[in-house]
Amino acid sequence: MPALLAGASAVHAQSIVPLQAQICNSAHLVDKARLATFLLDAAPVSRKLEDWATANRAGFEDLSPRERMIVDERICALLGDKPPPHCSASDAKSLATARQTLIYMLTGQPRVLQNLAGISEPRQFFATSTAQIRCLKSDAGEPVELAGAKPNRFELKVPVRVRGNADGLHFARTDAAQFKPQEKAAISFSSDKIKKKRTEKFSVVVGYPFPLVDEAGKSAEIVPYFGLARDVAKVNGNTTVSTDLWRFGAVLDYAITANEMTHWFVARPEYLFNDKENSKLGTFNVTYVPVINGRLNDYRYLIRGNDRFISFQPLLDVRLVAGHFLKQGDRSDEDSRDYLRVGGQAGISFSSDIIALPADLTFTQLYLPALTGSGKELHYFKTVLGLGIDKDRLIGVDVVYGRGRKDDLLAKERAWTIGVGMKF
Repeated sequence: MPALLAGASAVHAQSIVPLQAQICNSAHLVDKARLATFLLDAAPVSRKLEDWATANRAGFEDLSPRERMIVDERICALLGDKPPPHCSASDAKSLATARQTLIYMLTGQPRVLQNLAGISEPRQFFATSTAQIRCLKSDAGEPVELAGAKPNRFELKVPVRVRGNADGLHFARTDAAQFKPQEKAAISFSSDKIKKKRTEKFSVVVGYPFPLVDEAGKSAEIVPYFGLARDVAKVNGNTTVSTDLWRFGAVLDYAITANEMTHWFVARPEYLFNDKENSKLGTFNVTYVPVINGRLNDYRYLIRGNDRFISFQPLLDVRLVAGHFLKQGDRSDEDSRDYLRVGGQAGISFSSDIIALPADLTFTQLYLPALTGSGKELHYFKTVLGLGIDKDRLIGVDVVYGRGRKDDLLAKERAWTIGVGMKF
C-alpha cells in the first residue's frame, strides 16, 4: 500500500484525477468508456499506438483498444533498453500514469468512490460487467470529489474546431499527428492615424462536430462549418479589397482502421460567396487520406529512437473537386465555367520534440488540374513556420509563404505573411 499511495501522489502532481461529472453517468456509476477516454486524453498517447492497439486485439478481445492500453502493462515493454516501435517513451509514461490513476480509484478512496465488487485489478474492472464503482455524494447531495480533481487545462465545454481553412476540420485536436500541420485561424487589425490607413484581415473557419459512429476500428462524424477570409485596406477614404469570401459547408468523414493503417474518406459540400466579385459558387469535394503508422501522414523520428529532437511526417492525399457557378457576378466568362478536378496534395511536415521549442515547419504542394470546364489548373505551394506559445501549439506565430492558385476562384497569389493565430 505505501507504493500505491506514492503513485497516487504522483498522479495528483500531474493533475489527471477526474471530476465526477467527467466519468460518472446518471445512475451515479463510473462509465467505463468515459473513464478510459478521460485517462488517455489527460495522459495522451500517440495515434500510432492507438491504431496499433486497434489492429492487434489478440488476447484482449474482451476490452476496447483504449481499455487494453490502460491495463496492459506489457504493451510498451522495453526491447533491450528501448520501447517497441509502436510505443514511444512518452507513450509509456502516459500509460503508466493512467494505469496508476485507475488503481488509485479502485483502492485508494473508499469515502469518495465505492468499489461495489471489490475488484482492484484493472483488467478485471473493465472486463467484468458486474464490476462497478459508485460515485458518492455528500449529505447535501453534492458530488464528493477525489483530491486533486480538476478539469483538464485545455478542456472545452463546447467541442468547437477553429482552423485557418476547411481542409483539416475532420481531424480532432486529439489526433495529434494530423492536428499539428493544420493551419491556424488568424485575425488582425491595424490603424495608422498619420497615413489615415486602416486594414483588417481574417482567415478563419469554425466547425462543430457531431459524432455518428464511434466503435472499435471505425468512426464517423459530420462537422457543419462557416468561414471568412477577408483582406481589406482603407486609405484616405478609398477602400481596396483583396479578398472577401464567405463559405458555408459541412464535412462528413468516415475512418476505418485495420492492420496498422487508417483510411480517411471525407466528403465536403460547400457554398462560397465572393463579396468582392458578387459571385456564388457551389462545390463538392471528396478526399482520401491514408494514414500508415510511422510512415505516411504520421510522424516518425528524424533520428531513430530519439524522441526528444525532431519528428517528420510525409503528407499525401487524393482529391476530387466539382464546382458549379450559381452566379457569375463580375467574373469573366473564362473564369466562371463549371469544372471537375482530380489531383491531390503532397508535402512534408517537421515537428520539434524539444519541450522548450514547440515549433513546426510544413511544406505542401497542391495540384488539381481540370478534367472539364476551365483550362486553368489549381496549383499552390505553401510553406508554414509555426512557433507555438504553448506546448500543444494551440496559439502561436505563423510565418507563411504561398505561391499559386489556392482556391476554386482561380485567384493568383504570391505573398509572405506573418501573424498571431490559434487553432482548436
